[in-house]
Amino acid sequence: MELLFDPDRAPGLDAELDLEVGEERFRILVRDDVMEIKPPREAPAEAVILVGPDSIRALVSPDRPHDVDGWAETGVAIKGDQATAIQLLSAIG
Repeated sequence: MELLFDPDRAPGLDAELDLEVGEERFRILVRDDVMEIKPPREAPAEAVILVGPDSIRALVSPDRPHDVDGWAETGVAIKGDQATAIQLLSAIG
C-alpha cells in the first residue's frame, strides 16, 4: 500500500490511523507526503479503518468509493475522524 500512496491526492495530510484487517492491526503514518505502515501503537489513532479479509481489494480498486456510506457497502468501516480516513483512502491506488 505504501507504494500505491499518491500524496498529490491528499495534500497536507498529516495523520496517524489504524488499519485493522481481520485480526491484524497496523498503524499508518502519513508525514511530509510519505506513508509508512508500522506495527500498532498503544496511543490512540485519529481514525480506525476496519477491513474484512474479503474487502481488502476495495482499498486499491480503481472504482473505490469516496464517502463513508460507499465504503460501508464494500465492507470497510471507519471509526473516528472520517474525513481524515477518507482523505487517506482516496490517496491510495
